[in-house]
Amino acid sequence: MISIGIDIGQFSIKIAELQEVSGQVQILKLDEFALSQDPNKDRKIEIVDILRTYIGKSQHENANFVLSLPEWQVTTRRKFFPFKERHKILKSLPFELEDDIPMDQDDAIFDAKVNAYTGNAAQVLALAAPFSRVSDKVQLSRDIGIDLSILSVDSLALANLVTRWDQAPPQMEVPDEMTQMDGDTHTEVTVVSPVRDKFKMILAIGHTNTIALFFSKGVLKSVRSLDWGGEELGQAVSKSYKMHYVEALKEVQRKGFLLNSPEGATKDQVRFSDVLKASLDDLTRKLKLMILETETEANAELESAFVTGGVSQLRNICPYLTQQMEVAFNPFHYIDQVGNASSENNAEIEPIFSQSLSLAVEGLRKPRNPAINLLKGQFAKEGQGFKPVWDKWGHTIRVGVTALIFLFVWDSFRGNFARTMADEAHIEMKSLAQNVAGLSRREAGRVSLINRFISKQKKVEKSRAAATKVQDLNSAI
Repeated sequence: MISIGIDIGQFSIKIAELQEVSGQVQILKLDEFALSQDPNKDRKIEIVDILRTYIGKSQHENANFVLSLPEWQVTTRRKFFPFKERHKILKSLPFELEDDIPMDQDDAIFDAKVNAYTGNAAQVLALAAPFSRVSDKVQLSRDIGIDLSILSVDSLALANLVTRWDQAPPQMEVPDEMTQMDGDTHTEVTVVSPVRDKFKMILAIGHTNTIALFFSKGVLKSVRSLDWGGEELGQAVSKSYKMHYVEALKEVQRKGFLLNSPEGATKDQVRFSDVLKASLDDLTRKLKLMILETETEANAELESAFVTGGVSQLRNICPYLTQQMEVAFNPFHYIDQVGNASSENNAEIEPIFSQSLSLAVEGLRKPRNPAINLLKGQFAKEGQGFKPVWDKWGHTIRVGVTALIFLFVWDSFRGNFARTMADEAHIEMKSLAQNVAGLSRREAGRVSLINRFISKQKKVEKSRAAATKVQDLNSAI
């Protein structure tokens, strides 16, 4: 099976191709196509042109194509359900998210990611996406000429790089937090574990947004989105150096760095580093508030963090975030968790293709732990099991069916013709028999007359045989 994950960002389009053979996942291809940052260009037309060209060169006709909605376009909430059955969870989602979504239920599409089981209960990340956003992605897939298999969410797909996506959700012994019914008051109460857990964070810093995923013991706990991205660095450089925004982005991409110490650096280097640091300070302030809120909600403490995304290529960004956040930040290495890569420069490709690879993994997930798929209702993909066979053997099947129908018609015609001839022969033989026996139509139906005629004919035959014997005797005379 081949799965192709397409990550359409604001700065570039990243495409990853994975193949699963006998349970082994192999990375076939990784491609990146830069997008123009000129505001006068039509971004949608540019995206369609790039992807149509790519799909035209691709030879994977039966591959699973996966797109995603960004986290900021969906509503995600952590929920607990007192049952494990997935169909019950999906059926309960509209009611559970009724007060949490800023849209009418009829205008939303719901799905859920089961993270873990606790007894007969399920820890779930429930989500709702606007109908219009899903419709836009479906239309985009039609424009570029692909048969979209899965429409996921970028943040939840990113979790594939750290969880056991090929296995069923794990069974947890003790819940971190569980909503239960109080037997005395018959009201819902929240039971919080007295032990403060440790969790880790993955920070994916993109061009316009930053995604934060919180994990504990290999289980996804929470997902957050921050309105900050690499374009903030470009705008800061553009404003400080009075240059065009596009040129500023190129400068950040070409020589972006953060100085750990001004010692040994030139004045220009110090100034450039300080401009980037001032912009990153806005990110760290938002991160501190988000981490504090998540720690309180999950009754946990941040232990370490990992950075990925295009901005993670900024030199010395991990030491700077470690210093500012007082938590260890390190590059996110995940290639070995995905599959066998043919490339050796993993450190260079990991920050760029984390999102596209995680989307490609979504296309390989099994029913026991299915992928997030917003293609529901009128967007649900029809079964395509017979379509590849029909495309290849359709003409032969049509000829064969036509010949089979012709054979059935001829067999029916031939049978009717044979029965008609047999009936006519029977009538003719009956008429001849009546004439020979000298019987009328009324007498032909009497069995006694027929038996008398047969007996008479038998006597005549015996007399003829006796006469023949007499003729053969020699006369005594």
